[in-house]
Amino acid sequence: FYVGRISRLIKPKRSFLIIREKLKRVCCFFNQKRSQS
Repeated sequence: FYVGRISRLIKPKRSFLIIREKLKRVCCFFNQKRSQS
């Protein structure tokens, strides 16, 4: 019961971090394109 709760709390955090990293990469990519043009 407790293990399921902990994993449930950890998984969203991990996916949130992954999404944040992807957003950072996308922002950097757009910034590079903007500076080039």
